[in-house]
Amino acid sequence: MGKYNPDTDTVWSTTHSGSIAHAFNSEGRALCNRSIRPRSHATTHDDWGTRAWYDDSAFTVHARCVQKLDAATQAPTEQTAPTAPAAPRSGEVTIPGGLADFLADTNLATGADDHDPASKATREALDAGRRGRGRTLIIKPGSTDVLNVISEYADFLLAADDVTAAERTAAQKWVEQAGHARKQLAADQPNEATREATKTAHASADAYIAREHPHVAALLATDPADRAAANAEANGTWRAAWIGEQQAAEVLFVVDQAEEQGALFDERAAQTE
Repeated sequence: MGKYNPDTDTVWSTTHSGSIAHAFNSEGRALCNRSIRPRSHATTHDDWGTRAWYDDSAFTVHARCVQKLDAATQAPTEQTAPTAPAAPRSGEVTIPGGLADFLADTNLATGADDHDPASKATREALDAGRRGRGRTLIIKPGSTDVLNVISEYADFLLAADDVTAAERTAAQKWVEQAGHARKQLAADQPNEATREATKTAHASADAYIAREHPHVAALLATDPADRAAANAEANGTWRAAWIGEQQAAEVLFVVDQAEEQGALFDERAAQTE
């Protein structure tokens, strides 16, 4: 059955089985029951009546048809009547439908991200929310962290390729009213609190070294240039001793230690050439 139009499709007729008049649409089906057909004379000779005619006659109009007709007559008026949107309650925020549906299928909604306090607060706000018009979700966030978490998902949808047009439009509407997500602090740009914590940790480490390892503290306190000069004065290797300085107990032949073992650092090395 097509869409019922009471201005052009409403015709009345009795049936072969009784004296009750029914309202029929243009397809010849009664409004109260699609299986009821009008008298053949009405369809063959286009002999249709009107409700006013039957109201003035001895015939009875079918009550269910009257109800259907009245409902169909009032429906267009109700659909076109302007409706004012409900005034938002204090502190409430509306999530567009496409974004709300997307959030419902993420770890945020299942509680898998509850280890993050902001994500948990967002999930609780979503669970306590109520549906509005057009699949929107109306929530009452407890803090700006909740808005920021939702903005993170909106930014993801705007940057992704495999999203629907509804999701992208909803994400765009959200960032227009709530803004983009706050950017995470770069690792190479610590804030003031991080700098203070680092300075405190270094001071604590210096105090520990000075207390438990004074010789190390003294070495660290020495100027780097002085340490380099002191190291340069040592003879031979970095251990301040010649490699192989101690002769083995049994050798096949005797060697000159200065020439063979430390010739690189000995003045006699040049004389042997």
